[in-house]
Amino acid sequence: MRTATSELTQEAFVRAWQALPQWQPNARFRTWLSRIANNAALDVLRRRATVKVEPAVLGTRGKPRSKSRQTKTPQRQRPLRR
Repeated sequence: MRTATSELTQEAFVRAWQALPQWQPNARFRTWLSRIANNAALDVLRRRATVKVEPAVLGTRGKPRSKSRQTKTPQRQRPLRR
């Protein structure tokens, strides 16, 4: 079974391989590869970070309904954005 670290490492190298034609020889390869790996890690963290959003349930006068009168609504999740 592969760990999350090895999956992330493989993802970074696959991205680097695909982007190799865009690499400029006057740039340091190590810096270029580090940036790709960093971006891959950030993408994984963004996918993991989710926030549960529950819609407000208001009564007829704009006040929250009592818990006994609230209808069950499915919880939606959406990714965090900065």
